[in-house]
Amino acid sequence: MKNTNVVEDMEEIAAEAQLTNELPDTTPFTFEYPLDDGAPELGGGSEDDPLVIGITSTFLLKAAAWDPGTFVFHMDATFKLVTCAYPVIVCGISDAARQFHPMAFFITSQKTVVQYAHALRSMMDIYKVVVGRPFQVRYCMGDAEDAQINGVEQALAAPFEHW
Repeated sequence: MKNTNVVEDMEEIAAEAQLTNELPDTTPFTFEYPLDDGAPELGGGSEDDPLVIGITSTFLLKAAAWDPGTFVFHMDATFKLVTCAYPVIVCGISDAARQFHPMAFFITSQKTVVQYAHALRSMMDIYKVVVGRPFQVRYCMGDAEDAQINGVEQALAAPFEHW
């Protein structure tokens, strides 16, 4: 988020990038954090007060409005997208032509079950707001990280036998 690791700076950036009805479809917006009188309250980044902030656009969410039997949902984390070394969780779908379609990105302070589950639930919530129907997953792919597997199963309330 503009190469800063100061929470107050990130809160200011998030406040300026919230979803509104006037926002163009391709303009990114932030979501997934509690508000205090309309102002974002991001966590401090500790295990007791984790930082999680979602970034997407209306276009990205609407582009993923497919029949759940026609795509594979992907969720994975990387450290190489943010210069401040926070993990970034990437959520998206791939189609039969093996094209990847990103849906949302989450900057988070840790990679735990809580962060993965919270990120996926919040993406599903904002998807429903933007698209007007629930996001449904039939097939899911991720890596063998226990936190990721357990977080996805927790958020989807369904165990996945094959990852």
